[in-house]
Amino acid sequence: MSAELQETQAGFVPDLRIDDPIARYWVRAAMLHLRREVCWRWHVAQARGPDTAASFTLDLVRNVGSKADFFREDTTAAYLTQHLSETPPVDRIPARGSFGWLARELQLDAGGCFVLGLGLLAALDHGAGPVIAECSARRGNAPTLALAQLLWDRPTEIVPLADAGHTLWRRGILQSSAPAGSSCVVEWEGGFCVAPVIARMIAFPESDLPALFESFNTGPPSMPGSTEIIAGAARLRTCATRDCLRILPLAGAFGADFEATAAQLGRLTGCQVRRLHINTALRTNPIQLRALLASAWFRQTSVLLWDDVRPSHGPDISAPQSYLNELRDLPVTLFVATDESGAMPGLAEDLKLPALEIARLTYHERLENWRRELLSEPAIPPHALEECARRFRFEPMSIRAAAAWLREAPVRNERTLVEACRVTAPIEVGGLAERVVPRFTANELVLAPPLKRQFDEIARSMEFLGDVHYRWGTGRAWNESGISILLCGPPGCGKNMFAESLASRLDLPMYRIDLSQVANKYVGETEKNLKRLFDAADVTDTILFFDEADAIFGKRIDVRDAHDRYANLEVSYLLARMERFKGLAILATNRRKDLDEAFLRRLRAVVELPLPESAQRTQIWRSTVPEGVDGTALDFEFLGRNFNLAGGHIRSAMLNACLLSAASQRGSAHPRLTMEAVIAALKRELEKLKRSPSPAQFGPFADFVKELDRG
Repeated sequence: MSAELQETQAGFVPDLRIDDPIARYWVRAAMLHLRREVCWRWHVAQARGPDTAASFTLDLVRNVGSKADFFREDTTAAYLTQHLSETPPVDRIPARGSFGWLARELQLDAGGCFVLGLGLLAALDHGAGPVIAECSARRGNAPTLALAQLLWDRPTEIVPLADAGHTLWRRGILQSSAPAGSSCVVEWEGGFCVAPVIARMIAFPESDLPALFESFNTGPPSMPGSTEIIAGAARLRTCATRDCLRILPLAGAFGADFEATAAQLGRLTGCQVRRLHINTALRTNPIQLRALLASAWFRQTSVLLWDDVRPSHGPDISAPQSYLNELRDLPVTLFVATDESGAMPGLAEDLKLPALEIARLTYHERLENWRRELLSEPAIPPHALEECARRFRFEPMSIRAAAAWLREAPVRNERTLVEACRVTAPIEVGGLAERVVPRFTANELVLAPPLKRQFDEIARSMEFLGDVHYRWGTGRAWNESGISILLCGPPGCGKNMFAESLASRLDLPMYRIDLSQVANKYVGETEKNLKRLFDAADVTDTILFFDEADAIFGKRIDVRDAHDRYANLEVSYLLARMERFKGLAILATNRRKDLDEAFLRRLRAVVELPLPESAQRTQIWRSTVPEGVDGTALDFEFLGRNFNLAGGHIRSAMLNACLLSAASQRGSAHPRLTMEAVIAALKRELEKLKRSPSPAQFGPFADFVKELDRG
């Protein structure tokens, strides 16, 4: 290596290049100090023998003179000392993120610059590790403050860095190299490091942010609320001088365009915005996260935190945010997606700015988003997009995700468009409800003509709800609300069958509410469960089926104690929330008189399901014979005429008849039912209902029934 090249060498590794001149100077200074210290140690070892490591510290004061003489008289040491006397370069307008900029921002003295240079040397030069270990006489290749004080000519300047409150530590530039979970107290013999991502950016000020920071294409502005965004930008500019973390919650519905909102805020505040995915590793490793956010500070970049726990079109809005409290000393702006409440559990209040509310898309804005996303799909007719914009209350990111799914589908039509929407935003209700797969179709529903007409009216109302809301203009007055109906009647009259047939006719997902999970003895928990349930179902056209509705929709009572007051609060909340529900809510009860009267105004229809008439009972008996079972021997007219039963009891009797017949027809390829089996099952059903029919009611089967009684 030539003498000229040696004089410009920054580290131990040949040709180690560092673009920033000031960083190069201090890294080179650290390297020269280490080389000079090695020269001294070799000199002492030759004079005293190899086992002299322990005496270096004990003899620091005694040997100070001889060490200074050695540095002056030894040829190699004098050569190194001469280069150490060079004046640091001056960068009057340092680039943001450079060594000079950082030293000015953090007001570093020469000692602080040297410690930073020593950390950079260890981070950029793999050859520095063994030399550092040799000079510090400790295990490990990480530099220590003790080593820095030993090397630096003015050791007092190193003392302030032993304070964990020093800006180099608080900003995340210097980090402890101790294992995770160890004490955070700065120790003289504790190793420190400069994170590689920080070292790279200081050494190469023109380098880009780490690859973990993603650019994102927001496309054309797709959300309303420019007034709110301008107000949010004003709040950011007001607190721009705050020398700490600034967190702006973006409060929006699931699928809201958090990216576009963050990008607009960045344009208004003059900062670029990048997205950083927060996975479990980063949540539990604040040191790495601190280094990443410090690099964003270097590049004057605001960060949109994006959680990988949830699908790509929606961040995790429920995870605690307390891990951000440890980053309070970084002057970085973070945009964090939250739900519409703007709550950030666990976050220190002094770090949080007032939330920016992202308004929900209106129907017309949803339709415009759909048209823009599916402009190149002529197979999707305009009316299908209109229906989709009504049925699925999606926000921009959910619309983009559904459109992307559709474009990848082998067949693209109206049906796959609906399928894309349901795949994109599945309803997540946890254990509060269970999905119901309809067992019946509208053709299987046996109703009197007036009830059949009412069934068709309810179905048509849901089918044309969007037309009425958005073309006729009722959506504004009715808050785009859906339809709620009440099914009432005696047990077994077909309330469940009515609801499932309606779900089958409308082709809508249906969920039966589990009241045991919704109702909670603790104050306020029932309302939280109801909110979670309705919010999840509000995104898409859904049927919520409240069976035994009187258990939760009961009458409000006079307040005698705190329990009564909170019980009334639950009913009042349910009243208001059901009125805003945009899907189809079906309440079923056989105790209509126990329901709160305030529900009646909020119901679009009340369907009274009476016991079926003779002709309807006959039809029900016919329909209950399973396919593949021979029922030609059954007298359906006799059964329908003689026994006044609800449809549920008829189905129960038919099931029992099949069970009674199965034993005698084991293995038969053509199972058949006999009147005797049906009569026996019918007798058991009547006994269950505590009804004692006369022998004449059984007609020609009276003797058979007597035989059953005799056993």
